[in-house]
Amino acid sequence: MSEHRDLSFGQEFERTEAEREINRMDILHPTENLPEYVKFARELRADLRGFIEAEGWPECPEDIKSVDNLFSIGRAVVAEYWKQSAGIKLAAKCEHWAGQITDKDAESRASRELLLDPAKLEEGLHIQQVGVLETIRGTQPEAWRTLAMVASERQLAVLALVRHWAKIELTDERVARLGFGRAELELLLDAAGILGKYIDHAYVKQLEIADLPGGMKRTPLDIRHQRKTGEEELSGAEYLYDYRIVPEGQRRSVMIIKTYSEIFPFEWSRIVDRLRALAERARRLLFEGRLPQSYDSLPEYLEHMAKMYGSDVMNPQELEDAWEELYKAGTKLAEKGCPLMLIAQGATGSGEADKVDIELRLGLQTPETKAAQKLFRQFGILAHRLNQQYADSLDEEQDQPSIVLNIQPLAFGPNVYWMTRGEAEETQILSHTNAVADVALNKELPLLRRLQLVGEGDSEWYKQAAVMETVLHELGHAILPADDDAVEKRVGKYRDTLDEFKAETMGMWLLARASETNRRIDKIGRHQLLAKMGTVAAYLTEKSSQDNSDGEPYYLAGAAQLVALLESGALVESDGRYVIANTARGIQVLAELGDSVLQRFYVDRLSTPEAVAEYLKGLRKLKQDPRLKRFATALRG
Repeated sequence: MSEHRDLSFGQEFERTEAEREINRMDILHPTENLPEYVKFARELRADLRGFIEAEGWPECPEDIKSVDNLFSIGRAVVAEYWKQSAGIKLAAKCEHWAGQITDKDAESRASRELLLDPAKLEEGLHIQQVGVLETIRGTQPEAWRTLAMVASERQLAVLALVRHWAKIELTDERVARLGFGRAELELLLDAAGILGKYIDHAYVKQLEIADLPGGMKRTPLDIRHQRKTGEEELSGAEYLYDYRIVPEGQRRSVMIIKTYSEIFPFEWSRIVDRLRALAERARRLLFEGRLPQSYDSLPEYLEHMAKMYGSDVMNPQELEDAWEELYKAGTKLAEKGCPLMLIAQGATGSGEADKVDIELRLGLQTPETKAAQKLFRQFGILAHRLNQQYADSLDEEQDQPSIVLNIQPLAFGPNVYWMTRGEAEETQILSHTNAVADVALNKELPLLRRLQLVGEGDSEWYKQAAVMETVLHELGHAILPADDDAVEKRVGKYRDTLDEFKAETMGMWLLARASETNRRIDKIGRHQLLAKMGTVAAYLTEKSSQDNSDGEPYYLAGAAQLVALLESGALVESDGRYVIANTARGIQVLAELGDSVLQRFYVDRLSTPEAVAEYLKGLRKLKQDPRLKRFATALRG
């Protein structure tokens, strides 16, 4: 049991700093009263380390061709060592958790089946995609946190192996063949090594806080703001923790506001110090001529990150503006051609408490990703034209976002179990091509093969189609973005759920419009519709359908698109098989669905959150649609 399971939400923050500033990481220095999930993760770390020490460090293969390839092989090697050591103990723990699942719904059955299938669980851990198991969080929160820590240990083991190879086995000549200099590779590895574990541990503490009574409910800053203005959320409140307590001897509660550095004192001080140290190191490497000039602005950006992570500002609007400046600085750094990208936290979780998830992602722009992103500029132009056309429905003028592709070898926080594949920011659309390919090949293609929509030789084109699908999705978010103040007033607290649906379908609108003038795009229409079917299949099997869960927005988007394709006749069901009968019709019906959502809830200035709520009620009814049940049966083979 966690050492503070009996605390309520506000009381957690009133513990002394010494109680909260506990080192949960160092296996050589045990700490009393640790949560069971931390103890178990330490045990697995020790098991894996012991196995490696007994067997010896695995050698680095000679034929590694790229940094992406280096990490892919590292993950595969760790997976084999894991199966023979830590994986044995994890399988026994999973069997125990599966026995605690009593619900009879489809999601509970799916979770139980996954926990009892070590091979399938290993597949998810391998590509950091086990978010489907979040369904056990409500009844077994300790189990969910344990899985998050296990996924963290797996990634840290991959990092340790690749660092070993880089230090001991990779000559300068072999490193150069990867497309980067030694100083560049070591800077990436060391950044992950000195920051990742602190991000992960702070994030799992954040899960603990969210799981306390009241931890996922709307917080006082948002409630007070709504009473004053009628708006659902206060911009910037997501970067702070706020709660109410009744001081001793008083009857009325008072609101307390704390920064992340106050809530996570052990991890936060070290994150800030290490960001500053990285900035100094990058500056020194540039001075010594060991980093290319494309890194010139990196030290300044790292200092900016350290300033924001260590900020003591408590004014929400000031915080909102300051974080936006950091995100813009990251975009400018990427546009200048800096290969290394450190992507700061910004996405919210914790249910209606809506606090920013603690995370950090590390990416690399490669010559291949820079060449590929040129194809997507036309979609960005179309999205920008829509924002100009409907400027009267927006509070602020929208810039045309840059489209950036990179590989993402390492990512921390929620990414250990749900690796980010893409995101849309105000100034940038970002897609991580390796993470997209992992899910495409390991999750989506097998599902499509069960539906007999693709064959064994379709991997290469499908990877490219999946990357385009991700970019189109993220551009869909950038069309009348949900975080624009005017739009946010219309969609209210339902913005995350509705906006995933809008992103999915408006992405197809962009594809439909681009194909009218670009024959190259028109020719790949069938591939893109198949990639959309892969997305739908993954959403309906991997994402939670529980109301207000993190996975529900994706599940609803998948359900609505599947039903639309079936009702239009573009997709035909026959004896458990599915056939795309009309590619053009399929793309068009999804485009029309996206345009309908855009016009009704984003463009129409008279739309209200209540109207969105009614629309979502209709989407939620699809959960019981027999066509979804038959589709799920077909996906199970």
